[in-house]
Amino acid sequence: KTRWKSIKIPEPLYNKIIDIAKTSDRYIYQVIEEAFTFYINQWRRTRRKEGIPRLDKCAWYVYKLAQSIGAFKENPTIENYNKLIKTIDQISERLLVDTSLLRHVLERLHPRKTKKLTTDDKIELNDVAKLVISDIIVKLLFEEEPEEVEI
Repeated sequence: KTRWKSIKIPEPLYNKIIDIAKTSDRYIYQVIEEAFTFYINQWRRTRRKEGIPRLDKCAWYVYKLAQSIGAFKENPTIENYNKLIKTIDQISERLLVDTSLLRHVLERLHPRKTKKLTTDDKIELNDVAKLVISDIIVKLLFEEEPEEVEI
């Protein structure tokens, strides 16, 4: 048998809970339970991400970039090109690493412009990829993490 308890909450919050319960056709305790479950899941997800070591994060992005470049060099299709661009965008946005030189080289090697990559193309791609990989390593392993700014 369920034992019921009461809690004190501010009236505006109570009114919001009542509104949600009415519009979603749920009991008040169900609204609170769902909100609490959602909060706990978000909190756990955030804690998990904080726990990812910087070395692991670095290794992941270096591996992901190397795999994408390797796939594109092996088979320079539009699909592989787009996957590589997506990876580069993620590195640029998430890690704040400058990928503009790599992007510039890739624009020149777009599958619509070039059907087959030459040895010189591959060498140039390798060289700019190494620069980005170096930047990832420096950014994640040697620079201090930026302090979060409260808004």
